[in-house]
This record gives sequence, C-alpha cells and structure tokens, in this order.
Amino acid sequence: MIRASSFPSTDSALAQLAAFGASSRFYEYTLEHDDAHLRLVTRKRGEIVVELPRERLREITVAETQSSVLHPVWALAIIITVDRERGDVALPIVPLSADGKRQLTWNDDKVWQLASELSEQLGVPLVGRSRP
Repeated sequence: MIRASSFPSTDSALAQLAAFGASSRFYEYTLEHDDAHLRLVTRKRGEIVVELPRERLREITVAETQSSVLHPVWALAIIITVDRERGDVALPIVPLSADGKRQLTWNDDKVWQLASELSEQLGVPLVGRSRP
C-alpha cells in the first residue's frame, strides 16, 4: 500500500480519467489493488477516488511533477501511465512518509522500493527513474 497526497498534477490527471469514474476532491489517499484493478482510496472515509483496470496500466516511472506553469512547485512522484481511448495519461502519485507528515524526496530509498514493488505486483514495467 502506498500512502500519498493530492497534488495539482494528480488532480489534472484524474480529470482526464473521468471515464473511469475519477474524482479529484480529496487530500490524502492510498493505492490499493487486486487481480483486476488499481484503486485510489481516500484515507479518512475509504471512498474510491478512481478504479483503473490493470490492463489499462502501461508503465511506471519515478520523476518530478510540477504543480502549475505560472507558480511551479515540484514534488517527487511515482508516475503511472494509464492507457485511455484518446491517448495515455500520466497519473502522478506523490508518496508520503509512513506517518503522513512529509512528501518523500529523491533521498528517500523508500520511493524506489515502492515503485519497484508496485511494478512487480501490478505486472507493469518500471521503465526508469528520471532524476534531474
């Protein structure tokens, strides 16, 4: 399970994934999965934010994601590429520490471990680590 926080680029990607029932009205969530789906689930209420069929997941990478062009704030993210009928969507997952008090950074080995485990568990290739 990955504990993560909402980020503007995550909200934008979820808007593009509306066909999968995505909602972007949340602040903190976890990633959960089974044999058929990957789910983003709100931490406090346990509501499903989005449920993605595993066969639509193309690749995983670790990179930075930007909040906005005009007032950029950067965060490290595990990026899951989702295939939708009108092209791919990069869904950034901004991982948090186990206590939920801070976003993980390039210096946290846990990021690489989480990305590798997610890749293995979902059967989706980990295609690289993009570090500036």
